Amino acid sequence: MDREVIQAYDLVDPRLKDVREISLSAFILIKQGGDILYFNKETKEGRPDINELISEIEKM
Repeated sequence: MDREVIQAYDLVDPRLKDVREISLSAFILIKQGGDILYFNKETKEGRPDINELISEIEKM
């Protein structure tokens, strides 16, 4: 993943930022034109739930 994208969406893993710029897991649905329709990134509680993403896609 490109570093600019990781930084733009605030996806730098804080546990590793002193070692390397590694991305957190995230699901981002972006509408043509750039509007963000859905954004969910990894937190202390865990990775984003794939079922939640599927539910959001089905609503479209």
